Amino acid sequence: MDNRQGEYYRSTDIVIRTEPNRPNKNNKKSFMPHVLAFLLGTVVIFGCVYLADRMNLFTGNQPVTHVQMGNATTTVDNTIVHATDRLIQSGTIADIASQANPAVVLIETFVSQGNRGSTRFDDPIFRFFFEDPSPREQPNQQDRNNMIRQGAGSGFFYKDSGYILTNQHVIAGAEEVQVVVEGYSTPFKATVVGESYDYDLAVLKVDHDEPFPTIPIGDSEQEAVGNWVIAIGNPKDFEHTVTVGVISAKGRPLTIPDQQGQRRYEDLLQTDASINPGNSGGPLLNLNGEVIGINTAISVEARGIGFAIPTSTVVQLLSNLESGTEIPRRPDPFIGVGTQNIDQNWMNDLKLEDANGVVIVEVQRNSPAFEAGIRPYDVIIEFNGEKVSSSMELTEKVRSTPVGEKVPVSVIRSGSVIELTVEIGNRNEN
Repeated sequence: MDNRQGEYYRSTDIVIRTEPNRPNKNNKKSFMPHVLAFLLGTVVIFGCVYLADRMNLFTGNQPVTHVQMGNATTTVDNTIVHATDRLIQSGTIADIASQANPAVVLIETFVSQGNRGSTRFDDPIFRFFFEDPSPREQPNQQDRNNMIRQGAGSGFFYKDSGYILTNQHVIAGAEEVQVVVEGYSTPFKATVVGESYDYDLAVLKVDHDEPFPTIPIGDSEQEAVGNWVIAIGNPKDFEHTVTVGVISAKGRPLTIPDQQGQRRYEDLLQTDASINPGNSGGPLLNLNGEVIGINTAISVEARGIGFAIPTSTVVQLLSNLESGTEIPRRPDPFIGVGTQNIDQNWMNDLKLEDANGVVIVEVQRNSPAFEAGIRPYDVIIEFNGEKVSSSMELTEKVRSTPVGEKVPVSVIRSGSVIELTVEIGNRNEN
């Protein structure tokens, strides 16, 4: 730019007159009023905001919010509570983990070398729970008694006399169970006091002269979806690992087939707290430091989805487990058929107009379906007044129907629709 005095330049609609650079003795004096005005305006604005907040001019007379955090209550005056920040700042999770950790144990199971051929990891349920054995679970790993380590899981003391809660699948098939307790250099040999395959729960007992640290059992029914939870366990042999998440859902059903039949879970807690192989049997805690669930399963197809048995189920069975009293198997609704989805070949063979329904390929003799008159090559198109589109859908409908209920079933046989009635049976009574 040319600094010659009196020369003008035009840029769009703006006219700028350049002046030579000359010192101005009055610059400092003329600048001070602007600074003072700015500072005064800032003070006035912040003062108004403060008074408005104190007088509730924007939010009105809303009640004070009390937020429960562990054993302390934080009072929040008409503000949004940032739960994560407060938990970190207050140290609640660290305190809970510190108090609970001594009561969480590592459970190791062993078999003799001659039984190693039938490893539990050949069982689909354990592949679902654990995905694959950890390095310490390979065949060449042996304990002090020349036995082979079969697997590992978690558990926790709930009574200081040495009673431990865990999952049944953690100790299933074990010839010897050892428990590693924090602060003790030698593992304890544990006795399986009681177990339930159907409910996937087990109680172990270790003997010692001194009391063990414990974790109190809380009420899972009082927990809501979105509540913070803490999982503690021994994933992949990383002992006393602490993870945090929320309750993602409640009342989740889950069915996992295995060599003994099917494990059916009716009322699981779903959580996004990280649960990995080895967490099974460990506690899921609320922010009061209470156990509200026993970590049980993971979904290997969807990371970040874990499941826990709620304490509402556990407390109902605890006395039976402690006394070793047999727990009746829960009813398992069934009708006794094998089915296939309809493809083009089935449509041609059975002369069907569409692929709606499922084909019956097997009927168990003397089963509810057999007694109702259902036969192979029938096509079930409706069950209890609802259309059926796949084998999985039919299975879910049957399992959600109470045992003993009589249900109308519509089938296509030889091109005609036949109405039948089937009474839901209990697979566990056969």
